[in-house]
Order: sequence, then C-alpha cells, then structure tokens
Amino acid sequence: MGLAGPLEMLDRADLQQALAVDLLGPIATMQAVVPPMRHQGHGQIINISSVLAAQPLPYLGGYAAAKAALERSSEALRMELRSSGIAVSVVRPGTTRTAFNARRLGSGSERRRITPRGVPPAAVAHTILHTARREPRIAYVRFSDRLTLLFAATLPGLSERLLAGSIRWEEA
Repeated sequence: MGLAGPLEMLDRADLQQALAVDLLGPIATMQAVVPPMRHQGHGQIINISSVLAAQPLPYLGGYAAAKAALERSSEALRMELRSSGIAVSVVRPGTTRTAFNARRLGSGSERRRITPRGVPPAAVAHTILHTARREPRIAYVRFSDRLTLLFAATLPGLSERLLAGSIRWEEA
C-alpha cells in the first residue's frame, strides 16, 4: 500500500493503514506459514519490498519506513530459521507500471524533475519466480536499481542533495 506526503504532515490513520498492510500483514503471514514449513523441513518466504527501503525518496518516508521494517523483519527471520531448511528472500522492485500511485494514501502529489520509466508488472513477476528458484537474500528487478543504491551508499551526501532537489510536493 502506497503512502505519500511530507512526513511531518502524514495522517496518522493513513500511516497506520500503510503499516498494517506493508509490515504487519506480511509478518502475520510469515507467522502463519513458518510452522507448517518447519514441519515439512523446507520452504521459502519471499517478501516484496522496494528499493525505497534502502534509499528513500522525499515525501515517501512513511512507505519507505514500512518497507525497511519489512526487510529488517525478513533478515531477522532468515537468521532465526537458518538451520530449518526455510529460505527467506526479499524482492526490491523499483518503479513499476501499475496504478499504484493513483491508489496510494496521502493527499497531494510530488512533482519530479525526472520520472523513471517503470517496468511492466511481468518483469516483477519474473524476478519473483527467479527468486523462488535461486533463493537469494535480496533480488532486484532492474540492474539500474542496484546501481542507484550503490551510488547512494558510496556518495550519500551527494545522493541526498540530488534527490532532495529533484522532487517537490504540491498539496491537493
């Protein structure tokens, strides 16, 4: 569930709803599937995160926080299940061509200087399938998403300045 807006102005109910869907829902699902997987001695959990979990954008802080918390929960569960035969993976899509932004919570909209061309949903599905076969810790849909995060990790100050200057918020 998407959520957009200046962090200082996010509606608490919208934030709670986004956290319920993007974090608490996957945690409840993991809690439900781990016991039968343990019983079988194998299985795989694939959580859908976002590149924003690793590098948030202005005005998407609530969404990024929910996805980052999902990733930390996934990492913890992976360690807890290390010798169980159950793998835990995270898929980090970037911009995807869906109606996601039209349906997100929050009021207003961001104006971007550069709008990335999204990938088709089939590309995300292909990555999920690949993840199911290979069981990586983290999977990316596009190589460019990985490069973007490498740039942000290598030059965080410059990355933040570029991102902060490339997006502005307009109230509805």
